[in-house]
Amino acid sequence: MGSYSRNYPFDLARSICVIWIVGFWHMLQYLPDELQLSDTALPIFKSITMGVLSCFTFLSGYFLKKYDFHDIQDVLFFYKKRFLRFYPLFVIATFSLIICGSTIRQIILAIVGLSLLCPPPIETLWYFSMLLLFYLMTPLLKIRMDEWRKNVVPIVLILSVLVLGYIFFDKRLIIYFPFYVLGLNITNHTVDRMLNPWTLAVSIAVFVVICIWGQYNIIVQIVQSLCGLIAILSFCKLVYFGGLQRSVSFVAEASMCAYLFHRPLYTIVLVALRKLTQYQYMSIPIALISIVVLFLIAYFVQILYNRLIQQISLKYGR
Repeated sequence: MGSYSRNYPFDLARSICVIWIVGFWHMLQYLPDELQLSDTALPIFKSITMGVLSCFTFLSGYFLKKYDFHDIQDVLFFYKKRFLRFYPLFVIATFSLIICGSTIRQIILAIVGLSLLCPPPIETLWYFSMLLLFYLMTPLLKIRMDEWRKNVVPIVLILSVLVLGYIFFDKRLIIYFPFYVLGLNITNHTVDRMLNPWTLAVSIAVFVVICIWGQYNIIVQIVQSLCGLIAILSFCKLVYFGGLQRSVSFVAEASMCAYLFHRPLYTIVLVALRKLTQYQYMSIPIALISIVVLFLIAYFVQILYNRLIQQISLKYGR
């Protein structure tokens, strides 16, 4: 499979992205009206969130680019690694959304990767359901960039997803799918060249211009999401230093569980507040405490789960 070394600037990017989603964007729903975004600010923050999710999606593909597929054993090995890495936790988290109002139909469709193909999608975890679909297609999406003419099946698959998604399915599938394919196939050399102060400045400028323009279609959203992705990764590459390693590693380790389980935890906190106090929403201090508790729990759950995976792998081998 080749060697793989930890990319701490990208871990920083993943940490920033997960904090944005679970610590700000989704937390807004649990805060009082006076703390909500204005009608003017909301489209801007939606665009930032799309950039954040595009960055997440790119990194999901990028961290899997180490896998090569030469035969069916390589494919099965990849599926087993991905299954053990996130699927049991994903299923548990998906069923836990019953307390947040999700239906059994939404849950079943989510855990088989069809949430965005059969609306209405499940809340929040539609994103992981989408990633599950991308993981299933990964062996066909791994393309040698210098041999495009020989890769008829992957090219047809990519175009089919884009066309069918645009016509029939949730448009978010079309927005994020190109970034997964890009992350899965881009070379390290290209990434190094792409991330620099110049691209940071240009990507921010284009992002701001689109926000000011205010006219959105799917192509514009993809371009703006690409700018957000480049801006986040370039920024993290420029600002990362060794002193951040411990905190970045902590948040990155907790990121998956924090994303999977933040809705149920926030809902439990809010229900408890309503039963024990007169508050109908979280205050800022309660929200901050909830976020800290979430990451602490998520970190230790992930550590315990990693140990379980290691034991299973040792017991059953490859």
